[in-house]
Amino acid sequence: MDYIEKITQGLLAYPYEVTKRPDFDAFWEKNLKSIEGKPLEAERKKIDFPSPYIDVYDISYLGADETRIHGWLLIPSFLKRETYPCLLHYHGFCGSRGEPIEFLSWAMTGCCVLSVDCRSQGGITGDAHCYDSGLITNVTSQGILDKDDYYFKHLYLDAVRALDYVCSLPEVEKQKIVVEGGSQGGALSLAAACLDDRPKAVMCDVPSNCQIDKRIEGEYGSFAAAANYLRRYPKDADKVFETVSYFDIVNMADKISCPVFASVGAKDDVCPARFFMGAYQRMNVLKQVQVYPFFKHAVSSEHQEKKMAYLRKIIEE
Repeated sequence: MDYIEKITQGLLAYPYEVTKRPDFDAFWEKNLKSIEGKPLEAERKKIDFPSPYIDVYDISYLGADETRIHGWLLIPSFLKRETYPCLLHYHGFCGSRGEPIEFLSWAMTGCCVLSVDCRSQGGITGDAHCYDSGLITNVTSQGILDKDDYYFKHLYLDAVRALDYVCSLPEVEKQKIVVEGGSQGGALSLAAACLDDRPKAVMCDVPSNCQIDKRIEGEYGSFAAAANYLRRYPKDADKVFETVSYFDIVNMADKISCPVFASVGAKDDVCPARFFMGAYQRMNVLKQVQVYPFFKHAVSSEHQEKKMAYLRKIIEE
């Protein structure tokens, strides 16, 4: 057994618990039905981008509620095709849709690229939902006393709405949609594939939202906000842990029906690799995880090339 395999086996040996409540499936069925067929009211405007090979559009559409989600759409027009595979990118915590130039490498694989804002984070997208419980430190504690009010319910449904938008585009090959992201974006790509069967594959790096209860207890990354909430309102602990169980990727990972290509950093102290391994073990699909023993909450350019190669393989099948 070589060194990386030894580290990987150690991470896989970390215990995990499935904490899903009896109404877990009914909860998601109800919420997915609530957005089914909802009009997108999409808008799209071509921007002046300094390349004759890529068409770039500033786009928006309605998310899970009346929140207008903003994003970028890139089309590799140099290929002069009628339709293209699509790479759907979800960003990390407190990030944004970014800038079009950040996604040129994906477009060079021959894919359309859609990058979307997460509501009420670092982009220009707001949040139309009125939460019943307060915000402490960041959005991971917003609405945390009620699964129907919780921030991540709206964010996961927004992730599905991004698939609705992609599938509305005449330029997109509907059977070749790959979802991708790192950290929070990794969680959203996994959640989208758990809740919807349209993704052909998932590429997720250092994924968040796995064993959320342990993230709160250890105050890892963004979920330290929930610990701050419980310091102020300790009597709410049982309710908080019940709420987050509906959004834990470990509890939903067995719903994924497409291949998964993941990466983790063994020294990650934001989204610890051992927490993701519970979700990984529950995936009953073709899967692989790249373990980087000396990386923290990041991936290398070498891994980005591996993802590009994986994407090419998927879209050429």
